[in-house]
Amino acid sequence: MVEQFRHAMRYLASGVAVITSSDAAGKRFGMAATSVTSLSMDPPSLLVCINKSSSILATLLESRRFTVNMLAESQRDILECFGGSRLADKRFSFGDWRDCEGGAPYLSDALAWVDCRLDDRWTYGTHLIIVGRALMAGPNEDAGRPLVYYDGAPMTFG
Repeated sequence: MVEQFRHAMRYLASGVAVITSSDAAGKRFGMAATSVTSLSMDPPSLLVCINKSSSILATLLESRRFTVNMLAESQRDILECFGGSRLADKRFSFGDWRDCEGGAPYLSDALAWVDCRLDDRWTYGTHLIIVGRALMAGPNEDAGRPLVYYDGAPMTFG
């Protein structure tokens, strides 16, 4: 059943985001994610699902701050850096990264970004389901169209 489910989920197209956080010393952490969704407008919030083995998780839980950076189709290079460990040392070397007031890095040239405070969390299976209360948001209409993940690969609309 697990393999059938994994194969079926390849056909659920999702926008690509980079979840970022930083520790008390200012060290930045990040990961690519497709499991992000809007939760509520009152209060403004979203859900993020993160594998419990992810290197960002301890920092995010300790700082209670994170940013969801929604990638534009022109930002495949950023996805490559955050999508695995092969280019982990190059994370934050592509794009215009800045720090939110709470310390989490945001990608100023992303399609959009949302600075969040961790409001709640639940464990389910291999993942932690995190509710982020939106504190600030930066839409960027000039960034183009979203980068979408479908059938195991990033793709564009055109």
